[in-house]
Amino acid sequence: MPGAIKQQALAALSSRKTDGTGLRVAIVHAKWNIEVVGALVAGCKAELLRAGVAESDVVVLEVSGAYELPYAASRVIASQKIDAVVCVGCLIKGDTMHFEYICEAVTQGIMRVQLDSGVAVLFGVLTVLDEQQAKDRAGLSDKGHNHGTEWAQTAVEMARLREDSLKGGCPMRPRERLPYHDLTACPFFTVSTWLHIATISAIGFAAAAIAKKLA
Repeated sequence: MPGAIKQQALAALSSRKTDGTGLRVAIVHAKWNIEVVGALVAGCKAELLRAGVAESDVVVLEVSGAYELPYAASRVIASQKIDAVVCVGCLIKGDTMHFEYICEAVTQGIMRVQLDSGVAVLFGVLTVLDEQQAKDRAGLSDKGHNHGTEWAQTAVEMARLREDSLKGGCPMRPRERLPYHDLTACPFFTVSTWLHIATISAIGFAAAAIAKKLA
């Protein structure tokens, strides 16, 4: 029964209709386990093209390993217009704790990049116990399928979600690019907000002056 439910879920995911026209998507992938990673990247890119993303708008960047994926994703987002990023890698458990440490670091790193930047960064990193599990999830065996397809579809969906969110409300920008004067463009910063800020500042200055006299 669980197997049937899983197959139904996968079928529903694979049948999603996505429109990537006009989007620019980056695929950042690791060099390690390149047979598996290469298949995942190919599947992801093929689905992006099928969804309407122009080939010139699919940016593919290779880095040493999975640990470098979050940093590379953040640099791609900071250096050019990118609507979504798919981080692709494959971590296979070995005899030491290295697997656990890298999995945790990469997971937290990817989440941090997307929350800080406001750009969706997909977790396309296989974390498996052996090579066969990796091949099953990269479409390299008869037991599974290529997960790169779903990652591409989700990237398009999340890019559209971000696009819709930017049409109203406070713009989503990377924190490092948000000058203080841009806060005035945010609808949440009203006259009342500035009055509260001024009041709190005045109280702070008064408290500092009193403390200085008493010292």
